[in-house]
Amino acid sequence: MSLFLYSIPLLVLVIGVIVTTKKILHTKWILSHLVTDTKKLDILLKNERQMFILFFDEMTCRNVIRNMNMLHSALKDTKVPFAIINTLENYDYETESSPVFPYVDHFEIQYTPTLIFVKNGTKQSVHCQGPDQLQLEKVNKFLSETISKMNSHAV
Repeated sequence: MSLFLYSIPLLVLVIGVIVTTKKILHTKWILSHLVTDTKKLDILLKNERQMFILFFDEMTCRNVIRNMNMLHSALKDTKVPFAIINTLENYDYETESSPVFPYVDHFEIQYTPTLIFVKNGTKQSVHCQGPDQLQLEKVNKFLSETISKMNSHAV
């Protein structure tokens, strides 16, 4: 009976470690495969007339990271160039700065996550729901409305 009492907490611990490890590996995969680095953002902003940019941070945007594959797909489906930017990319704790901060300032990003539409380097529209809030349905609506406006102005 005493062996059984020790095995339950051990099982709970093992399950916790497995779940935590899975979350860490998922976050690492997202950061290495779906996130745009600042050098590429520079190129995109210079070469693309219009684009979407999703700003998030890896520390506080847990829900966004959990749904990043779907957000990436929604952006990709628009056929409009886009970038997904981690505001804490290469954050320097000594200087409290990041290479992304100039973009955060330029586009007046108040908090993360924020999705913006940029035309000729200027922010045209913003979609922001609050800290770590970015519901896919509302993102899709923002994307659709923005593309509809783009198409109506192109005629």
